[in-house]
Amino acid sequence: MNVRESSRNRYWLLAGPGLLLVGIAYWRRAAFKPLLLAALTAYLLSPFVYVLHARWKMNRKAAANLVYFVTLVILIALPATLIPVLADEWQTRVDDLLQIVDQLEAALVKPFSILGIAFHLQTLLPSFKDSLTTFLTPLPQDAWHWIEATSTNLLWFLVVVVGAYYFLASWEEIREWLIRWAPPAYQTDLRRLYAEIR
Repeated sequence: MNVRESSRNRYWLLAGPGLLLVGIAYWRRAAFKPLLLAALTAYLLSPFVYVLHARWKMNRKAAANLVYFVTLVILIALPATLIPVLADEWQTRVDDLLQIVDQLEAALVKPFSILGIAFHLQTLLPSFKDSLTTFLTPLPQDAWHWIEATSTNLLWFLVVVVGAYYFLASWEEIREWLIRWAPPAYQTDLRRLYAEIR
């Protein structure tokens, strides 16, 4: 075997697992969106961790826990307080709309005439009221789709929440692990570059 064939085989041996990893990543690309969202969330929360860690001399893990759980409490408390208010507002709007339809129905009971031709518009109103009621009330067959979408979104939300905590609490270890992938001659430059970007 000559040197050219040997180097070509080495390239294929190196490229094969790389292409396989890229293929798997493309195939499972939907799983990367929540992880990217978790990394972005951790990035947005990291200045608060830095302030607690550097200025107040708090342990990094304790600072990450404090920032993370305060943010989580806010994220849970905000919808918990807003959903009942929004549901009441929605019900009020629906009741007002149905009341307007009832008033319109009462007004259109009497036919009106133009040029001696009588128009009976109350025959159009029941179909409008039925379609409006159908639109405002969810159908039973939509319940399964709603449950499926809700459970999928809840699963991705949990991935984001756990991923954000992991990125926030263990960023220094993750950063060093990523830097160690580079050749040893470039690791110092990568640390300096990271510090400048930071």
